[in-house]
Amino acid sequence: MAKSFELGREELRQVQLRAILLLALLILLVAAVAVAGVVLLRSPDAAQSSLGQSEADVSSVLVVPGSTVYHREDCPALTGQRRARISLKAALTYQYQPCPECKPPVDMEDIGLKTDLDIAPGEGMR
Repeated sequence: MAKSFELGREELRQVQLRAILLLALLILLVAAVAVAGVVLLRSPDAAQSSLGQSEADVSSVLVVPGSTVYHREDCPALTGQRRARISLKAALTYQYQPCPECKPPVDMEDIGLKTDLDIAPGEGMR
């Protein structure tokens, strides 16, 4: 025989308050994840931060979030667009395509950096 379960007015209020609290926490979590995503898009790539400053400047490119194309800093196609700076290595790794208008570098050798394949064992980056 099934038992009937009824909540009193005060118990129902407590359940509603807990549900509202959980919903608020979920909204805060979603907002924190969104902010972290924006920060990651604007932060230099980990590989870029290990390079010297002049190499990092040369090896970074710009992308428009949601696009699959990377650009030079002075590209006219970026006018009025939100943009994020990433390393050329990251752009190539994630298979971004070079912009046909500004013609950014298409590989690491174009900017004078050695790729992992160009380094003999024990040689290291210079």
